[in-house]
Amino acid sequence: MKAYFKNINKKQVMKNLSMALILTIMTGSVAYAETPKLVSGTIELAKAVSGWITLAVGVVAGAMLGYHGLGYVTSDDEAVKSDRAKKMKAVFKGGAIAITAPGLVTLVLNFYK
Repeated sequence: MKAYFKNINKKQVMKNLSMALILTIMTGSVAYAETPKLVSGTIELAKAVSGWITLAVGVVAGAMLGYHGLGYVTSDDEAVKSDRAKKMKAVFKGGAIAITAPGLVTLVLNFYK
C-alpha cells in the first residue's frame, strides 16, 4: 500500500482537486430570494448619503481651491507661490477622486444587477 502512495504526484492531485472545487462552485445551483426591505432601504440610504457627501466634498474642495488661489495671487514670494500651487494641485486631485468615487461605486454595483 505504501508503494502505491509513493507514485502519486502530489502537485497533480492538488491541481485536480482545485479544478474540481472550481467546477463545483461555478456549476452549483444558486437560490434566488427576494431582497429584504431592510437591505433595499439601506441601499437607498447609502445612495442618499453618498450624494450629500459628494456635494459637501465639492463645496469644501472649491473653498480650499479658492483659499489657496487667493494666497497664490496675493503672495510675492516664489517659495510661497510654489507651495500654494502644489497645495492647489493636491486639493484638485483629491477633490476629483472624492467626487467621482461614489459614481464609480454605483457604476460597478449597477453592472452586477
